[in-house]
Amino acid sequence: MRYDACQQYSGKLPAVAGACVCVLAAGAAVPAAAVPMLAPVDFSACANAVGNIGQPVGVSTGNSGKAFAKLGFTLLDPASGNNIWVGGASNTLTIKLSVAAPTRVYVLMNTYYGQSGIANGSVVFKGTNSTHKGFSLIGDKTIRDYNNWVWTNSINGTSVQEWWTNNLNPSPDDQSHRIDAHLLNLGVTFSGQTLTQIQFRAPATAGVNYMEPVLFAIGVDAGGSSAPIPATCVAK
Repeated sequence: MRYDACQQYSGKLPAVAGACVCVLAAGAAVPAAAVPMLAPVDFSACANAVGNIGQPVGVSTGNSGKAFAKLGFTLLDPASGNNIWVGGASNTLTIKLSVAAPTRVYVLMNTYYGQSGIANGSVVFKGTNSTHKGFSLIGDKTIRDYNNWVWTNSINGTSVQEWWTNNLNPSPDDQSHRIDAHLLNLGVTFSGQTLTQIQFRAPATAGVNYMEPVLFAIGVDAGGSSAPIPATCVAK
């Protein structure tokens, strides 16, 4: 079965720019003044796919009712072109920036066709004086599929929480959609240091329709500042 002539019934988004997508009613963006904002990190130059599941765009909070839904992220608009990064086999997205002594970074991430109990990707932070800290994204623990279907559907509910959904009352395998917020807690790792790089890594076994990490947005807790953080990126 299919939603329409171009979208699979599973609800999976195409991971190729320019491919047709099943567009749901978009959520309205919240005015910036009303949002407890994070400082956004722009990766638009490295976005490699169009992802439109009706999510809000621009400066927005979530709608899930979870604590992390109050966080304000800046999401790229799929109507303007590529707005997400999708990682294939061993792909990396490397973001270069300069942030003094960060303690918390938040990302909006899920997977396409996630796999349970194994790493569906990782995020590595690097800084001055060889400072570094990494996070593995384990299926059904610290990352899950964006689509509520037969793939990965569980998260820990603490460091990873549902941020937005197009169905606040989902039933098992109903194929509703969600975006999750991840707290990547750096703690005191970068105390007295400067964060210079964030790298998102896809597993070597990732491929089309199999265990692809998907990045929607990045935000740094910058002590209440919502000023965009200057950054450059390289995708391989």
